[in-house]
Amino acid sequence: MAGMSNGGFMAERYACERPQTIAAFASVAASMRRSLDRACSPASTVPAMFVLGTSDLIVPYNAEYGLLSAERTFGRWAGINRCGAAVTHSELPDLVDDDTRIALDEAGDCVGGSNVRLYSVEGGGHAWPGGEPFIPFPALGRTSQDLDLTAELW
Repeated sequence: MAGMSNGGFMAERYACERPQTIAAFASVAASMRRSLDRACSPASTVPAMFVLGTSDLIVPYNAEYGLLSAERTFGRWAGINRCGAAVTHSELPDLVDDDTRIALDEAGDCVGGSNVRLYSVEGGGHAWPGGEPFIPFPALGRTSQDLDLTAELW
């Protein structure tokens, strides 16, 4: 299950409430709501992927508006999935000169192979990497072309 913005919040909530019904989930341009943080106690683990832009004005990377930061959301799911302590950090190749870079943090050694990934789009806005802006509005920020997110999800 995957979703962007409100759809990302929906996918994450669904994973909290019905993890056994999905193979994995991805939340794009959405972190974790504090209210969900208090309520999320899934019966089983589920692989999780988060993709957030560091320059997103709608869902701030460092948390505002009742949200956890991208890093705290990543850590919360690493805990839910009972991952090992080691986190692998890497930088994806800078394929396109679009003023963005993408860093990947991955928590591995999780129960049931339910690894957790955080793609931090440095300089990225409220966008789906590799896609077109879903609303052509400059305030939504840059859309990175350094990753075809749709292909990565598959």
